[in-house]
Amino acid sequence: MWPLYVVEDMLRQQEVILPECAMGQAMIYTANAWSVDGEGLFDPAPDRNLSIALDFAITQSLLLPASETIRISAALHTRLNGLLTNRFPCSEAFLRALQSEQVVEATYHDQTPRDELVAAKNPALCYIG
Repeated sequence: MWPLYVVEDMLRQQEVILPECAMGQAMIYTANAWSVDGEGLFDPAPDRNLSIALDFAITQSLLLPASETIRISAALHTRLNGLLTNRFPCSEAFLRALQSEQVVEATYHDQTPRDELVAAKNPALCYIG
């Protein structure tokens, strides 16, 4: 679980204001990556399942709300990239998309506009193959 705390700390050091529920959401997301029977929902191997769940939680709960700051702060982008590259493919892809400014405005399922930005590429593709 340490990557969640490290990313949160990096963001807070840059004075990024995360939603109060960000870490709670990340923890819940990670905890829900297992079935009632203890089977990994993303991968049968526990370590791999945890890694995938953490990757998705970091991207959705921490990087997404901080995307504007990450995009304009080369130093923060570099620090996050150093931590996440080659460990968390979706987070890495999200950072790459922010860097190249290949982002689109996100909307909720009811088409309510959001202020956050999301990577234009489908993050679910991070784990195919």
